[in-house]
Amino acid sequence: MLFYKLQEKAFEAIERYNLTLTECGMGAQFTYTKISDGKKECTGICLTPKAEGSNGGFEGDSLIDSLSFASSFDSGKRAFGLSAINAISQYLLQKEEILLQEDLRANLTTFVLENTHKDSNIVFIGHLQPVVKALKEQRNNVSVFCRQHTDVANQIYNDIFEYEAISQADILIITGATLLGSTIDALLHFGQNIPIKVLAGFSAGTYPAWFAKSGITHVASLYLKDIRHSSLLHNSLNEIFTYPCYILKV
Repeated sequence: MLFYKLQEKAFEAIERYNLTLTECGMGAQFTYTKISDGKKECTGICLTPKAEGSNGGFEGDSLIDSLSFASSFDSGKRAFGLSAINAISQYLLQKEEILLQEDLRANLTTFVLENTHKDSNIVFIGHLQPVVKALKEQRNNVSVFCRQHTDVANQIYNDIFEYEAISQADILIITGATLLGSTIDALLHFGQNIPIKVLAGFSAGTYPAWFAKSGITHVASLYLKDIRHSSLLHNSLNEIFTYPCYILKV
């Protein structure tokens, strides 16, 4: 399973860089983890699960514990684990020189436009609303498959149809929140023949190189260096998307 592979990469980084847990928390919108190497602190975030049953709290008192308990079938523990993976990933990204841009939503829209034509079949797993709205102004076939809201008249469908849709897609955009469950593996299986598969959103902050040979071709997420603690407490999507972003090839 992809999540287990990411766990292993995270365990290796913890040992190599002597990383420790400094803080973690779960709010209405974001679950976050802060880590440190003793000199600098990095923060990782992911979506707080809402429709996947009750969320278990954090267990243990270390970064290793956070990742270890994430193997359970508990969406809350998985969220803490993913935010820890993303915090470690932020630490690694900040060691590199990567191209940073402003406005993830606008840049993701541009990326999709540059890699499609007017009648391309564009499929979203998860509803990145501003991106979808912008694309529909210039593309004819943009469909969304999600769990919490459907609107068939506007091509927003229940995710029970997502595997069928993926088999017909020209480009696939998957929200990072899919990493909280096992569906990401099935999505990538059914999307093997899609040339471009983008993992996107603030939950997609996992180190891009860790997705090598997974089938994901690009990662589009936020660069959270010097993130304000208030951004985590306000639970504001608009505020979190003010941070710099990147779209990197795996």
